[in-house]
Amino acid sequence: MVAEEDKPPKPGDLVGWRQAIREGRLAEFEPETIVAALQTLGPKTDKHVVNALMQHIADRITRKLRRTISWRYPNEGNDIIEAAHSQLIQAVLQPKSADGKGLREAFEARVVNRAIDALRKAKIAYARERGVEVDELAARADPAPSPEQAAHVTHLLDKIPDPRKRLAVMLAMQGAPKGSRKAFSIAEACGVTPETIDDWLEEVADLLKPFLLEKEDE
Repeated sequence: MVAEEDKPPKPGDLVGWRQAIREGRLAEFEPETIVAALQTLGPKTDKHVVNALMQHIADRITRKLRRTISWRYPNEGNDIIEAAHSQLIQAVLQPKSADGKGLREAFEARVVNRAIDALRKAKIAYARERGVEVDELAARADPAPSPEQAAHVTHLLDKIPDPRKRLAVMLAMQGAPKGSRKAFSIAEACGVTPETIDDWLEEVADLLKPFLLEKEDE
């Protein structure tokens, strides 16, 4: 049981959050708790508190995106990270939005989802620059999981400590090919070989059985 003094303040407890910031305790709390505090307190409350909480969440989003998106992309993936980061930061103070809700309920899963979206867009932009058939590429983009799958994703990801393996599992559940020269692939997203993806998915095969639809590599 967590001791009372170790628990985070309630989302609307401005005095409690001021004290937690003074004591440097934000890293002790789950990011969902801090997002909930930001959404409850709102942007018009104590600017020192809002800025401190936002900076902490922004840093956690950046670290998660950096661990998820391969440095092998142009500009070491920084443009993709910036696009996903901007979208997520805007959502933090939009509690009624899908991302705003997702960040306060399943922070890491929501950040990974936005990383996947940013990777898709970058892939399509790359194709346009080189005259590749974009309509075909867009049609092959990974479909969104069903509500039942989405509910299971967070539980499943919690069992996989390696962030790149978590991304690989997310993409596999959405039907992405493990390796391909023509379409968005798991290997490219994770910056490893298709053989490594095979090994990773084999490690979690039992977890994936109810959800994984194999897709032929090209």
